[in-house]
Amino acid sequence: MIFTQTDQLGPIEQLVTAIPEADFIIAAFTLVSNKVKRLLQYPNVRVQYATTMERLLETAQVAKLFLDLSDPIDEGVQARLQALAKPYLSLKRAGYVVKNGITVVATAVDMITYIQALLKE
Repeated sequence: MIFTQTDQLGPIEQLVTAIPEADFIIAAFTLVSNKVKRLLQYPNVRVQYATTMERLLETAQVAKLFLDLSDPIDEGVQARLQALAKPYLSLKRAGYVVKNGITVVATAVDMITYIQALLKE
């Protein structure tokens, strides 16, 4: 599951196409851009736009992990998701402040490898 405030989602398309067995849920409190809607062409992508915190947390309950790919980060949402004690994965990027409980990987390939290993568990 990915929560975002923007359509800048780094390597999302690379992840979606490299791991077709994984379901990607992109959630936002606002409407989403055509760039995000275009990801719906992939059968393993769902977009939950104009969502509420309650619905976001309900969806988060069934998620296997959380991906932090967008800037800026909504720290309030991040804290609520971290409280669910599920794997939280982020891509290393300039200015990103690493917090406890978040695994930071250097590349999209590293992220793909991590997700694939998690799916095998």
